[in-house]
Amino acid sequence: MSRRKLAKQSNYKCRVCNQSLVGEEQFKINQIVPKRLDGDECYDNLELLYQSCQLQHQILLEKYCGDKNLPKVRTFFNSNHVEPNSKDGYRLMKEAEKLPTYSTNR
Repeated sequence: MSRRKLAKQSNYKCRVCNQSLVGEEQFKINQIVPKRLDGDECYDNLELLYQSCQLQHQILLEKYCGDKNLPKVRTFFNSNHVEPNSKDGYRLMKEAEKLPTYSTNR
């Protein structure tokens, strides 16, 4: 996967903190729709996030997409008539993740 292509896809900004990806902090490749929701590793489902933001993202996914809540997440996609592993699914997941619990220590 080309990190440059992923950075360009996000206008060189971290989706979580909205900071430029040109900085000192390490960044990670993140799956928008995780494998447990049948997300694949195509470019549309990948993004670059700062390492600290990606950690917060993973914590939220575990909280909301953990084994106990996984049926609720699937119901969320079904009620919106969207397949999780699709461009609409990726967009819906990004919109659903814009929660006040995303905060960074920058």
